[in-house]
Amino acid sequence: MSRASNSYLLEESLGKQWYFTLNDQQLIEYSCKIDDAWTKSVPVDNRPIRQFSVTIDSNDTIYLLAYNSSKQLIYYECKEDQWYQRLLLPISSRFENISFLELLSTRYHIHLFYYIENSLKRAQESLIHSYLKDGKWNSDVLLNFLTDLDS
Repeated sequence: MSRASNSYLLEESLGKQWYFTLNDQQLIEYSCKIDDAWTKSVPVDNRPIRQFSVTIDSNDTIYLLAYNSSKQLIYYECKEDQWYQRLLLPISSRFENISFLELLSTRYHIHLFYYIENSLKRAQESLIHSYLKDGKWNSDVLLNFLTDLDS
């Protein structure tokens, strides 16, 4: 996998390549390289995105994690060119925001990492790790921070 700012280049086990990027409307779009030519870019959905991460596993399933402008963390999965999605976390506080997210594929699991920051003077911020096991998400708080903006 190769990454340049908000772009990702993935390659399947048989050599098919996928390119993901944000367009001018902040929509995630992708194209595939078939027979040495790239297909026309297609949006994953119609929601503007703040940031995203994408990975591929050893079975050539593509996983995408996106934080959209409606402050929702959304998980996408592409199997056999069909996209499936699931809302993982809505951020309901106007003071909270996800400032970092990363999606990793390992031999046995898909791992999500995201950081929830808070703009209040004194508040808790957290680094969360989630992983998919047997079709179910398991989550742990890796680190908690107490902000103190008066210091």
